[in-house]
Amino acid sequence: MSLLETKLSIAHIELNKVMTKNGRLREEIEHLLKERCRFKKLLDDQLKLLKAGKKSMLDMIEQSSIAFEHREESQAKLDALNEKSISLKETHTQQMRDLDRLLYTDTERVQFLTIKGQYRMSTDQNSKKEAGGLIRKQDIENLRSIYNTVLLGISPYTEGEEKIDSICEAFKTNEDENFAIFNYVNEVNCEAESLHDAAKVVKKKIEKERALKVERVAQQSEDVRTLGMELAKVQEEIDELEVRKNRVANHLSIVTSQLNGIVSKVQCHSSPFYNLLGDNTCVNLNNVHLFLLVLEKQIMRIMKRIMDREKCLTLEEQLASKDSISKASLRKHKLRLSRKKLITSPIPE
Repeated sequence: MSLLETKLSIAHIELNKVMTKNGRLREEIEHLLKERCRFKKLLDDQLKLLKAGKKSMLDMIEQSSIAFEHREESQAKLDALNEKSISLKETHTQQMRDLDRLLYTDTERVQFLTIKGQYRMSTDQNSKKEAGGLIRKQDIENLRSIYNTVLLGISPYTEGEEKIDSICEAFKTNEDENFAIFNYVNEVNCEAESLHDAAKVVKKKIEKERALKVERVAQQSEDVRTLGMELAKVQEEIDELEVRKNRVANHLSIVTSQLNGIVSKVQCHSSPFYNLLGDNTCVNLNNVHLFLLVLEKQIMRIMKRIMDREKCLTLEEQLASKDSISKASLRKHKLRLSRKKLITSPIPE
């Protein structure tokens, strides 16, 4: 027993060691899995950052290339502008020199002319001043005379009023009344013009309606004429059809009369078919198809009898040609054939 217990205890100890080792390994595996997940996450983040950095780098390279191209274009434009400014500056300096030269010559010429014509200008100016004073006085006198004539013309309408303010007020009131009358007259003229325009429009419409009425009347007369012609044609066709109808009726009467003769010759009068016709036993357009059916059946029966008769004759010839047949039998056979009669069978209803 002690040996077994020792073995069992040793086995328990080994089992515990294995279990502890297994637990450590599991913890280590879990730790490594966590580290792997963390590393994968960090790797994904770094890859995203790398992609973003590459994208931004490509954008910066593209922008730098575009900026370089713009710089080249701007530099070329700047060089062209510098050359243009230099040429413009040269032309400007040349023009300024020319203008300075002209200004100098003009000033010298003006000084010379002022010194030369100073005395003449003084005498001319005095004469001009005197003439201007006389002209101004004359203008004032003319204006005064005009005002006097205007006042004399206004005085009959002021009713003996001498104050200027009252005259002005009366003039303003009259002017307002005249302006109101003028506005009224303008409005009346505008209304008259609008009515005149409306009358023109109405006249144009009336003329159009008259023209349309004339066209309609002409169209209606043309339609009536065409309808009359068509009616005449239809009447002619009706007359022709009447003539043809009469001809057909005559032909039908002839055919029915001939059909009556054929029916009487074929001996269809004994048929019970006549019981259906009643008193009207003649052929007409109403019962012709019935007569034709009866006649067809009767003709078929007659043809059948004729064929039977021909067969009998051929049979007699055959019997006569045979020597083995006795005369008695031949006589009996002839009597049997002679007794056979042609009987018309009744028509089924």
